[in-house]
Amino acid sequence: MQRPKYCPNPNCEFHSGAPTEPNWCHVAGRYTTKLRGPIVRFKCLACGRTFSERTFNLDYYTKRHISYQHILQLMDTHRSMRKTARILGVSHQAISNRLQRLARLSIIE
Repeated sequence: MQRPKYCPNPNCEFHSGAPTEPNWCHVAGRYTTKLRGPIVRFKCLACGRTFSERTFNLDYYTKRHISYQHILQLMDTHRSMRKTARILGVSHQAISNRLQRLARLSIIE
């Protein structure tokens, strides 16, 4: 279990930058998904918002795991999104969604 670095609520005092208090959030329970297994939930002590460890994950709110490395390898060999989708057995919208997620991540970091 990895503790989150900040609160996802933009109106919270612990949102921007690293929180000054070491115990700014606590574990608020767990839930289980078919795809990911057990997921830990946290609660911010300042604003009261609850969120899961997946909130900060690249695959947040996805229902199916698709390997980003495999997508990039196929796209690097000049295959189209539709051909890549056929090879991986998913829709071309799923490939487009994952490429958009990677693009947003590269802009942020």
